[in-house]
Amino acid sequence: MQQTDSLNQLEFDRLYTKLPPSISRHSLRVGVAAFLITYANGFTGFEEYGIDAQQLKTILITGGRYHDIGKTSISPTLLYKDFPYDENQILKIHEHPTYTEAILKRYADVLFEDEVTREIVVDMGHYHHEQFDGKGYPCGLPGEKIPLPSALCAVANDFDNEIWAHYKTKNVDATVELLSGRKNKEYSPQTLEMLLNAKPLLTKMYANKNKCTAFINDLLCSNRVLSV
Repeated sequence: MQQTDSLNQLEFDRLYTKLPPSISRHSLRVGVAAFLITYANGFTGFEEYGIDAQQLKTILITGGRYHDIGKTSISPTLLYKDFPYDENQILKIHEHPTYTEAILKRYADVLFEDEVTREIVVDMGHYHHEQFDGKGYPCGLPGEKIPLPSALCAVANDFDNEIWAHYKTKNVDATVELLSGRKNKEYSPQTLEMLLNAKPLLTKMYANKNKCTAFINDLLCSNRVLSV
């Protein structure tokens, strides 16, 4: 059994390394940002999971790291194709959260120590493109049917994409303002309020690209829940 687990872990690790470095780095930032948003709000909404802050930190960062692993199932030629995409290509790309769910469930025995971790991480990967108005993908979940970890992964994902692509022209305040314009469409009022409360921590993380890397490294190496 141990040998099988080792082989499965090795297989998953090889699969993960197929992600381009830019996506791997983005995914880690998404996990850290999701944790910071949760921390800034006193872990509100996570009481039902019955886990402590240190566990939640590990789980959310792991969920962020793995949320895009389904992109390894999409042809790189399509994934990095210049716009515009045709309708069939868009539908294919929109399948990546479903691929993520399948991959994480396939390797669940070696990735996750308990059912709570499995539930949160898989949900983050599967539902991170769902929208509050029910117009997201792949399931079209409406409003409160979207798990909170998934909603936070979604807003952290979009936040990182926006600010990282426009570092010279867009800071944390401007990015939060931009996403706030999608209230009741892509994001719930609760999710945006949590993002707003996290602005001071996100500002420390995204002060500049070099400091962002240092901030994350310090967070991952620290035995404390957060030290800033």
